[in-house]
Amino acid sequence: MSTNITIDRRSVTRLKNEVTINVDRWGVAHIRAENLHDLFFAQGWNAARDRLWQIDIARKRGLGLLSRDFGPGYLEQDRAARLLLYRGNMSPEWVAY
Repeated sequence: MSTNITIDRRSVTRLKNEVTINVDRWGVAHIRAENLHDLFFAQGWNAARDRLWQIDIARKRGLGLLSRDFGPGYLEQDRAARLLLYRGNMSPEWVAY
């Protein structure tokens, strides 16, 4: 049984102190930081690293852009999303309810 250890160091200007993100053998990230600002920044960075593809798919689904990347099978879904998409001022929209 062997254990592979990968060390990846990055320099980030928005951090106030050093942050470590250790990913265990099950893929669970353990974040250590000296302050809440750095902790939350690292958590967001880690979420983006793991889930950016998923965030992008959700964005494309909401904007009706899936068929552009995944083909004509998604045209109906894109059409429905675009019919529900509201790009105007939300103030009059809220008053209507």
